[in-house]
Amino acid sequence: MKQFFPRASLSEGVSGGSATALELANAEFRRGDYAAGIAALMAQRQDAECRALLVEYWVAARDVPALLGLFQSVPTEPLQQGLEQAVRAHFQGDPARAAQQCAALLQQSPGHPRVLNHFARALFNLGRRDQALAALREAVSKDPGYVQALNNLGHVERALGQSESALQLFRRAVDLSPGFVEARLNLAVTLLGVPRPDEALVEFEAVLQNAPTHPDALVNCGSCLHMLRRYQEAEQRYRQAIDCSPPGELPLLAWRQLAKLYVETARIEKAVESLQTVLRLAPDLAELHAELVSTLEVANRLDEAEQVVQSALQRFPQDPVLRYEAAKIERRRGNAEQALTRLMSIPAAAIPPHLQQWFHFERGTAFDECARYDEAFAAFLESNRHARLGMRARLVDMQALDRIFDALQDWTADGAPAPVIEPDEDLGEDLVFLLGFPRSGTTLLDLMLDGHEQIQSLEERQTMEEVFWQVDQRHGGFPHGLASTSAEDRARLRQHYRRRLAEEGIKPQPGGIVVDKMPMRSAYLAFINRLFPRARFLFALRHPLDVVLSNFMQNYAANDVFAHFHSIEEIARVYARVMQIWQQTQGCIAQQSWMYVRYEDLVEDRDAVLQQVCRFLDIEWRPEMGDHLRTLSSRPHIKTNSYQQVTRPIYRRSRGRWVRYAQHLSPIQPVLAPYLALFGYPEGEEGLR
Repeated sequence: MKQFFPRASLSEGVSGGSATALELANAEFRRGDYAAGIAALMAQRQDAECRALLVEYWVAARDVPALLGLFQSVPTEPLQQGLEQAVRAHFQGDPARAAQQCAALLQQSPGHPRVLNHFARALFNLGRRDQALAALREAVSKDPGYVQALNNLGHVERALGQSESALQLFRRAVDLSPGFVEARLNLAVTLLGVPRPDEALVEFEAVLQNAPTHPDALVNCGSCLHMLRRYQEAEQRYRQAIDCSPPGELPLLAWRQLAKLYVETARIEKAVESLQTVLRLAPDLAELHAELVSTLEVANRLDEAEQVVQSALQRFPQDPVLRYEAAKIERRRGNAEQALTRLMSIPAAAIPPHLQQWFHFERGTAFDECARYDEAFAAFLESNRHARLGMRARLVDMQALDRIFDALQDWTADGAPAPVIEPDEDLGEDLVFLLGFPRSGTTLLDLMLDGHEQIQSLEERQTMEEVFWQVDQRHGGFPHGLASTSAEDRARLRQHYRRRLAEEGIKPQPGGIVVDKMPMRSAYLAFINRLFPRARFLFALRHPLDVVLSNFMQNYAANDVFAHFHSIEEIARVYARVMQIWQQTQGCIAQQSWMYVRYEDLVEDRDAVLQQVCRFLDIEWRPEMGDHLRTLSSRPHIKTNSYQQVTRPIYRRSRGRWVRYAQHLSPIQPVLAPYLALFGYPEGEEGLR
């Protein structure tokens, strides 16, 4: 590891003897000032204890240049001589020789804490983890304040899967020596992996106060912000990590994380540019080629993706991730059998953990397209199992969604009380909210509507959600707090919503309509109606069993909603809750403010359905609206999981798909039966073949 802290020069000095220097150094470390602590030790480095402590801190920091400089002189104390020989062997890549050296020293000085610590480091790197653990525990028992041994013990505990024990050890080391940067970094990294990104962020920021250009702290700080969806700040930290990387070192992780952030925030072109930049610097890394292929595929740039993957496979023909990416493109080109053959030739164990969810999802999709439905369902089960175990899923408060639903259900049961709206308020006459439930055809309908010259469409952006949050935090809780708002309060809420529309590229147009699509807002419809009484609502319908199945067969990134979409039982439960609230909502709003749009009708006779929608919106129907592929060509990126489906011509294969999986869906049919009746779908298979 390179030195990122100001290093004391060899001519620096402080007054007093070695005892004073040790006291001063430890005081500086306790104060959190790493550089000052090192300077105090450097001033008396000829003293055995000061020199020994310098070695401890520099070994922890992996500061090889500093150690080599120190090793130019030979310590007078024999035990320290032997320890430094072991350290040198370790950094030369020979942990076996380091372990032998430490074992010999322990024969001379049994139970010496420093020797045990370095013995454990060598043992750990030889794969002898249990012996390393025992040596470190002995070292800490003999010297409870030995912060480097506490740090190493935490490292071993973490490697053995004992994260909570590791956190306690890292915390003890930091409490004893707040200036011990490596212990704080380990604490932060472990918190991030648990995952507790908000706590990890505090620790990474503390490191950066001492070392503002520390690349590891910068990129991990960016990762915390990224996980917390503070995207602008995360991007800034990733950029800083790239700019602050030491000469000759490639900030690979920062570039890759930056590309992922750009994908998540729908800046696909910037993601591609980032990956192309790092590939020019590191063309021999197969995983970078695979990430570029994946990004191009998400952007529906299949020709480019295919060209990159074929070129990369010539260089890395056995790389499992590149083979998986090639299979994905083959399937999207209509060669499902060929794709499945390739996928089945890849051992699942060869796929990295972070791609396991995607790999099994792709297998499931290929099995489905090859009409091997039982195998498809099993693959989707495995994909969803990995999704539940993912870091993002573990971050989600699984009770949060039901707390919101409970509040909305209580509020709509009371009639959705709200203040009287004055005629001169912004009533939302130009607003149309497209909702329903995920996988109900909202993306297809949104694309068709966007083909009309009077309509500007917005695809699943956090616009109204920020208004919900403001009511919750500033007006006494969501949704009940709306009732106590003044006209000025409501004006500020509406202005915030309009500002968010503008930030997303929506421009006011005379006679224009804004279609704001977010399927899960169905439960929030009454609230939106109370804030914008003249807004209209398009409610997308699809057979409930098809909806639940389709959501189960998606590869969602976990958030407060989609963390519930990893089992058919939970998806069905959430669907039922949303529709219960919708049933109550119908008694709170005018019937002429909303319209059902049935997916099955849209794919059977799109023009007839679009004509009905246009009459509801009071605009003229345009024949070109049905050409969703024309509209799609003008969009830079589809931001939802429907990006693969809507890039094809309209097809009827997904209509009645649930019949092929009926035996797997039998547990949820009683849950969904009331909504089949409510929305006019037959309970059996009639009319679906």
